[in-house]
Amino acid sequence: MRDSIAKAKTGWLVGVLCLALSAIYSVTAAAQESVDKHLSVSSDVKVVVENVRGKLVVQPGADDDVHVQGTLDEDTKEFIFKQSGDTVYLKVKIKQQSGWHNWGNSDKRGSNLTLTIPASASISVQGVSMDTEINDIKGGTSIELVSGDVRASQLAKQVSLSTVSGDIHSVDMRGDVRLESVSGNIEDTGSSGDSGEYSVVSGDLNISSQMQDVILQSVSGDIRASLGSVKKLELSTVSGDTSAEFTLLDGGDIEASSVSGEMTLNFVGEVNAAFDINANAGGDIQNMLSSDEPREAKYGPASSLEFSVGNGSASVDINTVSGDIRVRPAK
Repeated sequence: MRDSIAKAKTGWLVGVLCLALSAIYSVTAAAQESVDKHLSVSSDVKVVVENVRGKLVVQPGADDDVHVQGTLDEDTKEFIFKQSGDTVYLKVKIKQQSGWHNWGNSDKRGSNLTLTIPASASISVQGVSMDTEINDIKGGTSIELVSGDVRASQLAKQVSLSTVSGDIHSVDMRGDVRLESVSGNIEDTGSSGDSGEYSVVSGDLNISSQMQDVILQSVSGDIRASLGSVKKLELSTVSGDTSAEFTLLDGGDIEASSVSGEMTLNFVGEVNAAFDINANAGGDIQNMLSSDEPREAKYGPASSLEFSVGNGSASVDINTVSGDIRVRPAK
C-alpha cells in the first residue's frame, strides 16, 4: 500500500515538474520574439542602431533596402524600426525593471540581430553589453560599446570603433581610422588611408598598417607596431613597452614619450633625420644609427643625445623619465 502511494506521489511530482518546465520554455520562447523587416531606402542612407545587449552583425546588401532579421531581447519593451528622412532607426528598448545591473546577466538572452544595409550607407551603433561584427560598409562607421568585442573588416571613410571593456579586431580599414578601448586589446591589420589613431589604457596595441599619419597611445599596455612609410608618428605610454618599425619619410616628424616604459624605434631603409633624445631620471639611451654617444648630466641621473643622420630633414624627438630608449636600423 505504501509503495503504491509513494509511486503515485512520485508520478504526480514528475508530471507537475514537466508541466512547469514546459511552461517556462513556452514563456521564454514567447519572450524571444523573432523579427524580419525591410525598409526601402536610398543608397546613401544613414542607419542608427541602439541596443542594450546581445549580438549585432552588420553586412552589405542591396542598394535600396535595409533588412533586419533575428530575435529580440527577452526583456524587450519596444522595438523600433522606422525611417525618418534619410535616416533609418533601429532601437531595442528594455523594460525599466531590468536595470543596468541586469543588462549583462548571462542568464538572460539578449537580442541577436543581423542587419543588412547598402554598402555605401553610414552607420552609428551604440550598445551596453553587445558584441558587434561589421564588414564591407563604405559610407562611414561609428560604434560605441560599454562591454563587448568589435570585429570589423573593410570599412571606409570615417571609422570610429570604441569599447570600454572589450577587444577590437580590425582588418583592411580605409580612410580616417580611430580605435579605442580601455581594458581590452586592439589589433589592426592591413589598414591604409589618411590617418590612424589607436588608444588603450590597460590593454595592448598590435598594429600593422600602411598609414602615413599614426597616433599610438597606451597607459600600462604594450605597443607593437609594424608600419609602412610614415610622415607623422606620435607614440606615448606610461609604463608599457613600445616597439615600432617603420620607414621615416623625408621631412617627417616623430614624437615619442614614456614614463617608465621601454621604447625601441626600428628604422627601415635610409634615415634622414635630426634626433633629440632625453632620459630625465636614469633611463638608458642606446644609439645604433650613428657613432654619437649620449651625454650624462653634470648633476643627477639625466642624459641626452642630439645627432643627425643623412640630410637631417626629418625630426625625431624622444623623451622618457626613467625608461630605456633604443634607436636602431630594422633587422
